Amino acid sequence: MDSFNAQRLCKKPPIQRERAGRTLHETRRLGLVHLANTPGERDTINRLARSLQEEYGIGHIVQLSWLDGKPEDAPEWRGSDVILRTDLNFWGRPSGAAESFLGADLDLLINLEGELPLALMHVVRDSLAGMKVAVRQPFRNEDYDVLFEPVEGEERTERTQRILAFLANTKLI
Repeated sequence: MDSFNAQRLCKKPPIQRERAGRTLHETRRLGLVHLANTPGERDTINRLARSLQEEYGIGHIVQLSWLDGKPEDAPEWRGSDVILRTDLNFWGRPSGAAESFLGADLDLLINLEGELPLALMHVVRDSLAGMKVAVRQPFRNEDYDVLFEPVEGEERTERTQRILAFLANTKLI
């Protein structure tokens, strides 16, 4: 991670937004932030999105991922929901797919990763989602409304299931 730009981001206060607790049953628009950069990982995330739509009636799910490369390095299977190195400005702020993601009116944003690259930290900070959920991150925890403690050796699928179980079974105030 670019330490200069990370330090700059860490000094910024969380963005002002209207906060609203949500369960998965109440969520109509969901954002997933992840680092699924192989076809198998992307398929897993896409299956998760479809199952959330079917099980909880979530109408719209948007995803955003990071790929450390240029457009010509990107695999053909990647969608428009990927931020590339060429999408970053001098300060590490993303554009392109990030702007589309930030334009989505989200009820809930879930970070599926234990640590995000700088570009996705910017996106999470700038999102106006009513509720943001993640496992405790090394940086920028102030951007989240609900944090889960990390479990050593826990895989993304286990972490995701723990988050979803909480969001499915909890009435938030």
